[in-house]
Amino acid sequence: MSSPSKLTIQAFESADFSGAPVVSYVAQVNPNTYSVDRAITYNSTSAIGNAGAVTKYIGMPPRTMKFELLFDGTGVIETKNNAPFDVAAELRKLEATAYSFDGKIHRPRYLLITWGSVTPFPCVLTSLSITYKLFDVQGNPLRALANVSFMSAEPATDLKISADHKSRSLTHVVTVRAGDTLPQLSTKIYGSPSYHLEVAKYNSIVNIRSLRPGQQIKFPPLK
Repeated sequence: MSSPSKLTIQAFESADFSGAPVVSYVAQVNPNTYSVDRAITYNSTSAIGNAGAVTKYIGMPPRTMKFELLFDGTGVIETKNNAPFDVAAELRKLEATAYSFDGKIHRPRYLLITWGSVTPFPCVLTSLSITYKLFDVQGNPLRALANVSFMSAEPATDLKISADHKSRSLTHVVTVRAGDTLPQLSTKIYGSPSYHLEVAKYNSIVNIRSLRPGQQIKFPPLK
């Protein structure tokens, strides 16, 4: 699907973005820049007397996107059929699309941003900050800037789970290697050695000190 010439925000009631959008907003002017941030979370621990630190991978938080939208009603920017551009009305449209609470789903809607090489970007709005820059004699805004931030909200079917990802909610089968101990394997799977006796009982292991290389041990989900 080709990207539209103007940045477009579509709002959906379904988390999988199925069906037609409830409402859409098309930017008057495309942003000059936008940023997409990715992060990796680690838990860093340092032993007493040790200058170094051990970093344990925690996960990857959702991506974030930020950009600034210009709203200009001074007439400098051409409009379709030279129609007046009502800044206040356009800001309300943006809020109705991205910010408003949808009583049907009891939350703000799911958004799909299309424009540029990193889109479509499925997301939810996390912040909207409007700065009014210019006014007419009645105090009506003639120019405004909207700074918007979004957090990615990929549908569950699109999330890719790494093949070696360790989850406490899954059963894991481990092949014993020379030197492996049940407490070590328990720590590897569950993050703690304290479950090794439960694993031994589950696998009918009588002597936890006599694991054989090549032996397969099942690590059940934690309750």
